[in-house]
Amino acid sequence: MAHKKKKNTNNDPVKKTGSPATGKPEGKASAAEKPEEKAPGAGKPEEKAPAVGKPEEKTPAAEKTEEQAPKAEKEQVDTPALPAKPQKKKKESELWKRAKVTTKLFLHVTKLFFLIVLGLLVLAGIILSIVHAAKKKSESQYLVMKGEQVEVDGRYLHVIKGGPEGADQTLVFLHGDRITDDSVVLQPVFRKIEDQAAYFYVDRSGAGFSDATDGGERDVDSLVEETRKAASAAGVKAPYILVAEGTSGIMALHWAHKYPEEVKGIFGLGFIYPEQFDGVKPGDYVGFGDWITLQFFRIGGVRLFSSMKPTNPAGIFTEDEMNTRSALVNKGAFTKDMYNEDKAMVDGANLAREEGWPDVPIFLLYGNPLMAPYIVEDEDLLRKLTNAVAANPDEDFVGEFYEEERNFFAQKKNVEMKEISGPVRITIYASDEIAKELLNFVKNVQSKQN
Repeated sequence: MAHKKKKNTNNDPVKKTGSPATGKPEGKASAAEKPEEKAPGAGKPEEKAPAVGKPEEKTPAAEKTEEQAPKAEKEQVDTPALPAKPQKKKKESELWKRAKVTTKLFLHVTKLFFLIVLGLLVLAGIILSIVHAAKKKSESQYLVMKGEQVEVDGRYLHVIKGGPEGADQTLVFLHGDRITDDSVVLQPVFRKIEDQAAYFYVDRSGAGFSDATDGGERDVDSLVEETRKAASAAGVKAPYILVAEGTSGIMALHWAHKYPEEVKGIFGLGFIYPEQFDGVKPGDYVGFGDWITLQFFRIGGVRLFSSMKPTNPAGIFTEDEMNTRSALVNKGAFTKDMYNEDKAMVDGANLAREEGWPDVPIFLLYGNPLMAPYIVEDEDLLRKLTNAVAANPDEDFVGEFYEEERNFFAQKKNVEMKEISGPVRITIYASDEIAKELLNFVKNVQSKQN
């Protein structure tokens, strides 16, 4: 009997199906399925329905016609008309191929661009490094130490000492972080106090004329111990009055707490104190940008920044001193030891805050750049202040500059604070006033001891 074709349930061309009974293709009978032969001599065959499971005997012409019918039907099924949806997919596929090619080309061009930029940067770095090395060689003639070298932990540190022998106490000057030229900057002050007060100064490791470390600890405790060892090697004995500039205020407070018998007073210059680091994390104070700066300065990048060039706003330095300052800055404005000091700064501040403020006389001198006459001498700063006052006439910009510090120190009975006209780094501007306040402070400390 004729069998129905299964309905095509997907978009793929329909496969040729066989008889349900045998699973073999239609139009071909197996040996077991051959039609029955009629007995000889029989008359006209009687028309009967074919036996179940047995195909009806057909004439060769009929068989040929039936064989052609499935073939035509197969061709009709195998080659259906293409619907609109596959055409859309084909179109999308072509667009996707174009997008892939475009993306690939863009990535290739971008990669090539970055390689070119990287190559140019490397070339510029090599040229800068060569120029830096040549200039350092020519500037070496200005690198003349003002003092001597002492050995501390296997390396040589540059120290300066002066003043009358047998003084009751010695002024020990501590430079701030990222300061490399204080051995020159403090010369005008030294010249004004050397007849009346003993003083001692040291370039810490990796700064000024001192050797660098091999990457050792640069926390606040190691800085105190290094300075004490340098003083001892130079023959300078306690008691001391610590003269702390900038971030070395943390160092001075820790020193006074750890060795109270050695420290009789603290004199601050732009003094940075522990409470200013409240809420600051080590990664906030020094980070990846500082590391990049360190690498850049190593190859001479410092020469590209005019802001790093030493200035002489009050004319207190000689030409030779300015040449020496420039040579020191170009040689080591930011070194690995300075970087490591900065990394340990927040922890040092936290330690000093926990230890508390020492019970010794403390005098703090700050330079306020918005005060006259300095503000008048700095035309750019004066213009900014004038515009700010015009926009906010009720603001007291001069008074607000150190308002936080004044409010904090007002709570300390043993702390006196004073503001004078000058840049924040007051040592490059007001040597006369610094010397005068230093000598007065020494007398006050002596009187309290007596």
